[in-house]
Amino acid sequence: MITSDISLVKDQLEKGEVVGIPTETVYGLAANIYDEHAIAKIFSTKGRPNTNPLIVHVKSMEQAHTLVSHFPPKASLLAERFWPGSLTLILPKSELISDAITAQQSTVAIRMPNHHTTLALLETLDFPLAAPSANPYNRISPTSALHVEEQPRARGRGGRYRRRGQWSPTAAAPAYRGRSRRAGYRRCRSCRDG
Repeated sequence: MITSDISLVKDQLEKGEVVGIPTETVYGLAANIYDEHAIAKIFSTKGRPNTNPLIVHVKSMEQAHTLVSHFPPKASLLAERFWPGSLTLILPKSELISDAITAQQSTVAIRMPNHHTTLALLETLDFPLAAPSANPYNRISPTSALHVEEQPRARGRGGRYRRRGQWSPTAAAPAYRGRSRRAGYRRCRSCRDG
């Protein structure tokens, strides 16, 4: 289901579901970082190995500070300059971050996305989101809510991809207008809002 109803997307996340969210680059498959079952759904849905860490998306610098044990001054300067945006910081994690998110590593990847829909969603939540790209592992990343809905091909049992329509997450829309920051990477016309 594709929706622009942030309260519906919030409800799904609070129930432990995964949802598609837009960022300034691609769509992500998001879940509550404090819900271990929801985090496991990200890995199983994507067919992603649990040795591959997830990126945590935050709504503010204050929230980011709670998720790390040390926020170096240079990292603060970078975040102040480039957040919201596509900058991801790798910092020492706090006890609030589970090993499932970091693949047993001592650091966590944190970013603040520069997309009005996702920032508005994050503002309504009491938790940050873990959100890798919303594609099956090692496949092309989706650039629209429609792509997320049409990409339900995470590996199921036996290593085969599920048929289209078997899994259809809620995808937040509208998508980002215009060009991605990746050079030469275009969005399709159906991705644009308005």
